[in-house]
Amino acid sequence: MRFADGSSVRRLLREEASSERLSPRLVELAFVLPFAATLGLGLAALHPPLFHALVVEDGPVEWAGTAAYAGVSFLAALLAVGLARAGRHAHAAGALLLSLGCLFIVGEELSWGQRVAGWETPAGLRGANVQDETTVHNVSGVDEAFRVALLVVGMYGSCAWLVGRRRAWRTEMLVVVPPLFLASLFVVPLAYYGVRLALLRSPSYAVAKFSELPELLVASGLLAVLVLSWRRLRAGRST
Repeated sequence: MRFADGSSVRRLLREEASSERLSPRLVELAFVLPFAATLGLGLAALHPPLFHALVVEDGPVEWAGTAAYAGVSFLAALLAVGLARAGRHAHAAGALLLSLGCLFIVGEELSWGQRVAGWETPAGLRGANVQDETTVHNVSGVDEAFRVALLVVGMYGSCAWLVGRRRAWRTEMLVVVPPLFLASLFVVPLAYYGVRLALLRSPSYAVAKFSELPELLVASGLLAVLVLSWRRLRAGRST
């Protein structure tokens, strides 16, 4: 695959690996892995018991996504402290908001401890919540807004590097433009939510539960971006 300027994807990936001081193999693996995971889950859908075991509520894909969002929340909080100490207060505030937002998502994914503590769903949520749980993102209307938000994040993460690659990757402490090798983590969510919102208003069980993977990929993409930011922040301190 080549772009208009004649640069191959592999060449661009190796340039990014060099600028981020990462192994070229690691960068190439990060680029390919989301597509491989999507293909794998798609093939699993041909065997319903296996597919259900992977995407079921409280299954491995959902728990992986929850863990990734928890990691984002923790690392964003650390990054906020580091950026504040470096005098980057606006960026620190953004990182703190991201931390709090992902902490909220973790609470939602865990139903705020309802299934652990065993309390009943509040009366105000019983009729509106499609899963009869103490969550907001499963309320009719809110769930649609959540999918639109993931679509927007997927669009930005997939395309922003086209503008960002015109400047040096290591000029800022905070990564606000995901590089190409992380863009693939956002391409699948962009495609999934774009098709679902535009064409599949009443998706089948398999299509609906497939969303567990795009959610995991978005969380993983955010986590990877924060890891790069943390590495740059530490490199800036050392120099």
